[in-house]
Amino acid sequence: MKDNKDITSYRGYASLGIIYRPLKKTFVEVDLQPAYKDKLTGFAKIRLGVRISSQYNQYLYVQYFGGYSEDLINYNQSTNNLHVGIIFKDLWSNFKKVI
Repeated sequence: MKDNKDITSYRGYASLGIIYRPLKKTFVEVDLQPAYKDKLTGFAKIRLGVRISSQYNQYLYVQYFGGYSEDLINYNQSTNNLHVGIIFKDLWSNFKKVI
């Protein structure tokens, strides 16, 4: 924390997350983390996921990140990024069922 003394000006102290499931196999997740340093900083993250397997909790997702502090190295630089990937939820509990 001594290297990043002003990190709370970019990450803030609170976070708000909402998950909405419009259909059985899809979800929309919104994360907001407001902060203030002479202007509104913080970030907003929006993720859309689609379940690809009815047997396991595996999802394809697209995520948009806009704002500050996506990583700890460049926390004081504003970024806009689009991520695409796979989510494995409850992987360990499904693995235990197989054994």
